[in-house]
This record gives sequence, C-alpha cells and structure tokens, in this order.
Amino acid sequence: MKSRVAGLALLALSATSALAAQRSAPIPPLLLLPGSTRAMGLGNAYVAGSGPDVISYNPAQVGESRGTVLSWQSFAGNASLASLATNTSVFGASIGAGVQYLEFRSRNTDGATPSGALTRGGQYTASSVLGLLSASVERSGIRVGVTTKYLAQQLANGRRSVPMLDFGIATDLGPATVALVLQDADALLGDAPASGLTLPTRMTLGGMSTGIPVGTWFDVGASAAVSIDAESRVLPAGGVELSYLPVSGWSFTGRIGGQRIAQPYRSGESALTLGATISIDRFALDYAFQQYSGPGATHRVGVRIR
Repeated sequence: MKSRVAGLALLALSATSALAAQRSAPIPPLLLLPGSTRAMGLGNAYVAGSGPDVISYNPAQVGESRGTVLSWQSFAGNASLASLATNTSVFGASIGAGVQYLEFRSRNTDGATPSGALTRGGQYTASSVLGLLSASVERSGIRVGVTTKYLAQQLANGRRSVPMLDFGIATDLGPATVALVLQDADALLGDAPASGLTLPTRMTLGGMSTGIPVGTWFDVGASAAVSIDAESRVLPAGGVELSYLPVSGWSFTGRIGGQRIAQPYRSGESALTLGATISIDRFALDYAFQQYSGPGATHRVGVRIR
C-alpha cells in the first residue's frame, strides 16, 4: 500500500510541474460545471467516486459501477445543462461514454462568462457540446484510465472547438479509494489558445469512502479532494453524506459539500452545496443545489439506472 501511495504522490508532483500558465483566451463555462449530480452535492470532490458520470472526474473509476445516468441542470431560466453518461465492459476493459450540452447567454461575443454568472444571462446566445469517451483497466489492484474529450462551442463571433485528454489512476486502501487525475490537459491533442479557448488544466488528488455503517439504519460516506490549477492555486473541496436504509433496496440520502471557488472563472458561485438521493432497487433520483449571486440559484436533477 505504501508503494501505491508513493507512486500517486510522485505522479502528482511531476504532473503539476507541467501545468501550463494561464492564457488570456476565455475558459468555456461548460468545463467549469459539475459533471455529476451526486458530485455536485459533495462539493464537486469526486475523483475517487463511482458510477458512469465519474467519467467527468476520473477515467480510472469508470468501471467501478455499471449503469446509465441522465441529468439536467437549470440556471434561473437563463441557461440549462443536459448530460448523459453510460458505461460497459469490453475485452477486459471498462469503457465509458458521455455527452453534455449547455445553452447559455453571454455578455461577450467570445463567450467569456464566469460559471457563477450563468443565472444572470447576457445579450448573446451561445451553446457548448462536450463528447467524452474513456477506457480503463485494472492490474494488481491499480486502475488506470484515459478519457478523450472534444468540445465545440457556438458563439456570437463564430465556432470554437478543441480536443482534450484526462489521465487518471486509482487504488483501494482499506475502506477508501484514493485517486489522482490530470484533467483538461492542454497542448496534448491540440493548441487550445490557437482555437480561441483556454482549458482549466488541473491536477487533483482525492479520496472517498462510502457505506460505513453507523447503527442499524444509517450509513455515512465522505469525499475529499485538493486540486492545483495552471496558476498554482490550491483548491480544496469535500463533502459528507448520510443515508437512511429502512428496508433492503431502499435508501434516502442527504449531502453537504464545500469547495474553494476559483476566481475569476467561477465568481458568483457559493462555496456551499447541498444534495439528496432517493434510491429504490436499481433506480436512484438525485438532486443538488448551489446558490449563485444575483437573481437566483442553480438546481440539478439526475436519474441513475444501475
């Protein structure tokens, strides 16, 4: 176990030293939004999570729970986000696929919009679509994975697109999962600034443990993560969840999370998030909430089919 932890630490040090400096082109707001309803309720600390929608956080974890997830997020009527993620197993590897579509109104023709301003809108109509395809394998208790992503953004001043890569690694240490991921890596498949976009490149180390019994009817779980972005800022996040299990196959879960909000890209977002889940056998209904400055908040609903 010590060798696994040491390997994760060495990879984190080498990868963070390679992160690119900030560039002046705008970051697409779609890349700043949660990729999972459950993760949103946990402060977006989900690199060690599980389920099909973990494809947005760590490709190494896409095979840990099979199923399909559909979700929709509203931003006070001024923007909306629809997401789909699914996974399967092929020739001993776990394969995940997903798509996200954001419609929003920007105050600038180049789409420069902090994610926390999506509830306020603007005068220019814009949209973004993100496709994701991942593969992971497990050897000797170590899971490794890669996700290829392609973002296309339609703006008032034209169309912008850029490919991206995520690299992830994860392992189980007792009841917890520990994971490390490099997300939205720049200049690996293409030159983002040349396309008029900047990628929110970051390295994240995190852990998660769930299903810990606390009495006859309750389980608890916790998740934590710390990211280092391209400007060398340290961005911690974490959350806890409490589940009530009255009968076999049924559960009711509440969540609370917190995170440091990166400025200026996410200005206007509250650091606090809330979430809940009703799960019955193979189906689960997720909900998450986050307050934004200005006229409203954002609400997200997801359906998981296992």
